[in-house]
Amino acid sequence: MATLTPDEQTLYFFAFRYALPRQSYALSFVSHLILQRVNDFDDWQLRDMIGEIEAHWEWNKDIHPIDRDVQRLFRDWLQKALLERGVKQAI
Repeated sequence: MATLTPDEQTLYFFAFRYALPRQSYALSFVSHLILQRVNDFDDWQLRDMIGEIEAHWEWNKDIHPIDRDVQRLFRDWLQKALLERGVKQAI
């Protein structure tokens, strides 16, 4: 696959922000697309997505448990991707 352009990265991020407060299927679908291309995103973009998820939890205390699980799983995958990048850079 070709590397994402900056406009495509922005579009993926907008899709993520749209899907985050929706029912779990929307975020499941968008997160799957992002994770397929996770290496095309800069570290700061992944950290922004993690921050958006955590801020969403702070603002919304009535998130359905299934939705929260999907959000948590996506956040964990993003954190893992960042950790793996850090390990590769340290070697």
